[in-house]
Amino acid sequence: MSSYTVALAPERFAQLKNLAALEGSSLADTLAGFLDEAIAAKRLPDELPGWKVERVGGNVLLTHAASGFAKLVPAAEAKMLGEEFLRFAQPAGRRAATLDLDTMTEIRRQGAGVLIRDANSFVEHTLAANVAADIGRRLIRAAA
Repeated sequence: MSSYTVALAPERFAQLKNLAALEGSSLADTLAGFLDEAIAAKRLPDELPGWKVERVGGNVLLTHAASGFAKLVPAAEAKMLGEEFLRFAQPAGRRAATLDLDTMTEIRRQGAGVLIRDANSFVEHTLAANVAADIGRRLIRAAA
């Protein structure tokens, strides 16, 4: 995962840090919450740059352009996959765990994030937990 620097006035940083502490979350998750609120209020499009989740007939296609990750799964499996993304994205999901979706796909916790790997292509991508949760919701929605 890449990280970026955001310049905030010291007073604003202190407020953000206090809010994160009150909510029991990280600074990154607190900022992600602001983005989620903007999406819910329709001030920001419900998109996840770089990721695409789309229904293709009775299947759901999950792709990440930058890493080359692509997985086409039946809709029922996409729903289960989405639920697993949500589970692995939860703070309680930080325990060591691995999900083999089929013999060629793996999801597991990696540090504070979630790793998805396609053993056919050896393509893997590590996601921030809040991004994994976004993908999970999109998979469930596309599978419906």
